[in-house]
Amino acid sequence: MARKARLGKHLYWRGGVIYGWFWQPLANGDRTQVKRSTGCTDPDAAATVLAGWEKETGDPTASARRDATLEDAFDLFIKDRAALIAQGKRSEDSEEFYKKCARAWYLYAGRLIDRVPDERLDKKLKKEERDALVEKGKAAALITIDKRFTRGFVEHRRAGGTSDSTIAKNRGAMKSALWLARDAGIWRGDLDELFPPGFGSGYEPKRIFLTHAQGTRLLAKFGAQRHRRAQVAFALATGAEKRAIDNALRSDVSTKLVHLRGTKTPDRDRSVPIVTPWQTTLIAYAKRHGDGEDGALFTDWANSTRDLELACLRAKVPIVSMHGLRHTFGRWMLDEGATESEVAMMLGHRDTRMVTLIYGRVDGLDLHHRVTERIADRAARKLHLIQGGQADETPKKRAKG
Repeated sequence: MARKARLGKHLYWRGGVIYGWFWQPLANGDRTQVKRSTGCTDPDAAATVLAGWEKETGDPTASARRDATLEDAFDLFIKDRAALIAQGKRSEDSEEFYKKCARAWYLYAGRLIDRVPDERLDKKLKKEERDALVEKGKAAALITIDKRFTRGFVEHRRAGGTSDSTIAKNRGAMKSALWLARDAGIWRGDLDELFPPGFGSGYEPKRIFLTHAQGTRLLAKFGAQRHRRAQVAFALATGAEKRAIDNALRSDVSTKLVHLRGTKTPDRDRSVPIVTPWQTTLIAYAKRHGDGEDGALFTDWANSTRDLELACLRAKVPIVSMHGLRHTFGRWMLDEGATESEVAMMLGHRDTRMVTLIYGRVDGLDLHHRVTERIADRAARKLHLIQGGQADETPKKRAKG
């Protein structure tokens, strides 16, 4: 039997592995002896591990850094943002978004821990699988976060179809969480290395605007679901965001104005004028077929993104979300002659920068479709997106001559 090598002070053999011990200070001023496996069989390597333990005992935050998890960092972040919300510096709606950002990072960390293949995208996983991965991701050691992790997250989210705009917000949340963790002494790292500047500098927002004809076809594809068609009609007529649609009351709707109860910023609580024939018909339909109770105009549409995508595919029009309908409203109002400043106020923007960014440039084919349709519609001066309470797939033929 081979003779085991002699070990330095505070090291000893147990079986074929080297163990070490050191004194750990206690809060009351006493100390306790801690014995651990170094996981080493080489005396020099074991001595290095032991030296690290002894160094940590003189650094009160070293143990916290070793044990800190990804959830610890995001807990700091969520609490910080909750304080800002309480002070009125953030919208109450933003807290839910911050939690979704944290969940996205937990899910990605859990995928790495379980070695889920890249081709099995998040949307291909069952809900219980995603929930299990999220729980594992919460416990991911914060010290393992490096640039490969943050860059891998971006690639993964892009592969799953997430927009660069949303990914940028996810990165911003993670960067803030790590900054707070570093400030609390539970993480040491280089934020500039993990989040190099310039991400999304070339980002262009999606410019998907339905034409009036495409809007008509989309409305027709909700069949007997008049209450869902009503929400689409409301969004197209007012530019309302999802939260404003959820908060809409019947008393908010008149023939001249619609009060939108948006909450993201103070500017989102606004009134939109009803000044065009297509707005009038859409708003009338929305009010007639809204299925809300006790004064509410609508019930919650939890699967609006999925249902809209399916309806767009059936109608053979560009796929839009509820947010895309909001953009379509902005485009239609600009086509009607409204100024960028007026459209910005109708959309609840503080100034015209977002209007210029989103609507400032369009491709030639889209411009051709819009101009052609607008000239034809203005010649007839009527546009019936919904006929007799039903969506009409085929616009009425115009009189010749």
